[in-house]
Amino acid sequence: MSALDEERNRLTSHPNYDAEFASERYSLLESSMVSGAAIYKEAISRAEKANEKARSFDQKVRKEVADHYAKYHQANLDNDTQLDYLESKFEEFEHYVSYQIDVLSETELAKYAKRAELARREAEETFRSDYVSKLKDSLDQVAHIIRELNGSLKRRPFNQEVYQFRYYPNGDMKDILDLVERFSTQDQANVGGLFDPKMSDDPEHVRAISAIQELISDEEKQQDLADYRKFYNFEVDILDLEGNKKTTLSQRIQTGSGGEHQIPFYLAIAAALSTTYRLHETMEGEIVGGFSLAMFDEAFNKIDMVKTSTCMGFMKDIGLQVIAAAPDDKRAVMAANMDTIISVWREGGAVSIDVAYPKEKGQILLNGQSDDTLLTSA
Repeated sequence: MSALDEERNRLTSHPNYDAEFASERYSLLESSMVSGAAIYKEAISRAEKANEKARSFDQKVRKEVADHYAKYHQANLDNDTQLDYLESKFEEFEHYVSYQIDVLSETELAKYAKRAELARREAEETFRSDYVSKLKDSLDQVAHIIRELNGSLKRRPFNQEVYQFRYYPNGDMKDILDLVERFSTQDQANVGGLFDPKMSDDPEHVRAISAIQELISDEEKQQDLADYRKFYNFEVDILDLEGNKKTTLSQRIQTGSGGEHQIPFYLAIAAALSTTYRLHETMEGEIVGGFSLAMFDEAFNKIDMVKTSTCMGFMKDIGLQVIAAAPDDKRAVMAANMDTIISVWREGGAVSIDVAYPKEKGQILLNGQSDDTLLTSA
């Protein structure tokens, strides 16, 4: 009895002992058992099961801690002199793990948090200086190119009509576009990042950052963020000689004739090639840039001579070298606008080639200009 009392005192003094819970469990056993021996046997059985469950949990915890060490600390827990990993009691091991968590939270993670903050600032400043400034340069270049193209088109009316390229913000990109357009060299030099919390009170800024983060996180949309052309929609306006808007390319496609449809597309193709070749006019009026070749098959097949001449004149103005393949009935149109005409005939297996070099006087006549113009030119 003395030994029993001693054991009872040891168990009831354990910090995890819950007297109320123990009394409830004993009452349940007593109501279902016929004798004290049966209660004892059932209690022992349940205790063994609970101990087995505890041992399994103990092993699982120790393994996960060891795996953590191997993965993140490049060390073996067995070599840690602070604790005997395999032989320590679970309470000791629990205390050790809690201590390590405190160390990580208060020292290691704090150190990495500072590094992360520095990395975030560096990334934001790089984003501002590298991406945003370059994007702004590209968007400014769009405006410059459109001005140059429209300047050339204004000198080349088509049957009392003037074509002008127009661009306007893409609704999906408007918030980002507004942010980029507000960006300046002074902004770039400012301390603080593009995602500066101080800007969080600006709803336009918040919307722009949200849009950027959404695009960055979507692999399919990341290309849109890098392509400045996706920030705008483009249209061709058709004006009268006084500069009043008559219609747009989108509207004319629905009602106009085949030739009227073709002209804006030739202009758009020419503008795209000029931009791709980076052609531009110098202060001296010289067109410079890269490769300038523009090739067309069945060229201008539904456009009359006057409009064809105007269209090709525009291409010449922006620095394109045109090579066009056309049927023989377009010879007069080609001769009126091209420097070299190569005629090709085939009879059976024989092919004949003839080369002609139209002169300025002949081109003036073919374009239907007056004798006074011809004499002045001569």
